[in-house]
Amino acid sequence: MIKLRQNKLRLSALTLFSLLSMTVLFMASCDEDNSVEGDPRLVIEGPTTALPESSATYDLQVDIGGTTTWTVEGPASLTSSTESVAELTFNSVGMVTITATNGSLEGIYYVNVNAVDAAVAASMKYGKANNGGTDTLFLSFPAPLASAPSLAMNGLNPADTSAFFRTEDNKSMAPFVSPGSSLSAAMAYKGSTMEYYALYTGGSGAGQAEAIVTSATVADNFGGSSIENVYLLIEEVDNVAPIGEIAFSSPVAKDSATVTISAMFNEAVRPVTVNPGEMNYIFIDISYGDGSGLVVQDTLWATDDPSVWSLDYTVNGESTTDPNTTLDVSVSRVADLAGNIPTVLEDASMLVDNVAPVATGMVQDVDPGTQVVEITTSGQWLVREGGEPAPVFVAEFAAGGTGAATLVLDPGTYDVYFIEVDAAGNVSNIESQLDFVVAAP
Repeated sequence: MIKLRQNKLRLSALTLFSLLSMTVLFMASCDEDNSVEGDPRLVIEGPTTALPESSATYDLQVDIGGTTTWTVEGPASLTSSTESVAELTFNSVGMVTITATNGSLEGIYYVNVNAVDAAVAASMKYGKANNGGTDTLFLSFPAPLASAPSLAMNGLNPADTSAFFRTEDNKSMAPFVSPGSSLSAAMAYKGSTMEYYALYTGGSGAGQAEAIVTSATVADNFGGSSIENVYLLIEEVDNVAPIGEIAFSSPVAKDSATVTISAMFNEAVRPVTVNPGEMNYIFIDISYGDGSGLVVQDTLWATDDPSVWSLDYTVNGESTTDPNTTLDVSVSRVADLAGNIPTVLEDASMLVDNVAPVATGMVQDVDPGTQVVEITTSGQWLVREGGEPAPVFVAEFAAGGTGAATLVLDPGTYDVYFIEVDAAGNVSNIESQLDFVVAAP
C-alpha cells in the first residue's frame, strides 16, 4: 500500500488542460529507466507477510534520485539499506511499517509478521526395540519453544486409554505398556529450541507403545501458542528373533565368475553395533572348502527391500589339485530393527566347478532314402555342408539347436558339430561327426 503526500488544488479547465499538455511533453522527455525528478510514483516492492526471526529485502521500483532514507516501525529492524534497497529482520509478531523518502517523495509499505501455531511432528530412529534395547524419539516443532516440551508415556495412569487402538466392538482400551520400559524427558537436540529427542527403552512383551506431549509452548515472539495432550504412536516392542537364510544367484559357478550372495530375512534387519562410534556393517565371511582361493571378510549392502542384504562377489577358488570345491559363506552382526539376533541363519555353500564338460553326440540316417536324420546329444549341435569351415566359438552354435532333434536334409554330405556348456559356464571342446551322407530317395 502506497501513500503519497499531495496538496488539494482547485484548477480551472484551461489550467488543467495546460498542465496535462505539459505532462505529456514532460513524459516524452523521460529517460527509459523511469528516473524522473519529481515523479510522484514511489513504489516499494517485497513480501507482505513474514515470520519472526526471518529476513526479507525490499526494493524501490524506480530510482527516485537524491538520498533515500528508510525507516521501520514495529517489531522489525533495518539490517542494511542503499538508495533503492533495504533489508529487514523481523523480530516478533505484529505489523511493520516501512517508509522510504528522499525528502520530497514518500512511499509506505506494510508487512504483517504472522504468529506460528504450535504443533509437533514425531519420528523414531528404528521404530522398534526389544527388552533392554534403546531407541530415539525425535520431536520437531514449527517454531522455537519457550522451554522444553513435557513428555510422558501413555498408560502409566489407570484411567489412560489408547488414542490409536480400540476393541473389536469399538470400545476404548488400555494402551500397551511394555513391562520394564521407560521414556526419558525431552532434551534439546544439538542445542536447538525446535528439535528435541527422548530415549525409549523397551521392556518385555510385544505391542505398540504410545507417548503424550502433555504441553509445549511456542516462544512469545512467535506468538506464544500452546499444545496440550498430543498423543504419539511411537515404538513397537518386539522380542521375537528374525529368521534368515543365505542364497546364491546360481547354485554353481566357475572361477572368476560373479555371483550375488544374499541374506534374506522374514523382516527388516540392520547391522549390529558392537563398539560405539564404529561403522555399522553386516559382515559376510567367505572361504573355500578345499582351502583354495582367498579367505575374506566383506560386507553386505542394503537393497530396496530392507529384509534383503546382498553382495556381488567374484569367485576366486581355482585349485590346481582339485578344480571342484565349495564356496562357504556365513553372515554375522545382523539384527532386526528391535535388536533381536536371528536364531535361524545357517551357513551356506555353493559349488565351484572348474571342470569343462565333454561333448558327445551322434547323427544317423534312421530311414535311408527319406532324407530324415536324427541328432542325439545333451548339448548344442550345428550342421554344416561338407567343405564349410568348422565352428570355433560357442556363439556360432546359435544357428543350430540344443538337445535331440529330427531333421530333414537335402541329399548331400554334411559335417555335424557338438559342444556343451555346463551350469558353471565351463565350455567343452568341439566334437564332430564329419562326412555324413544323406542319400537321395
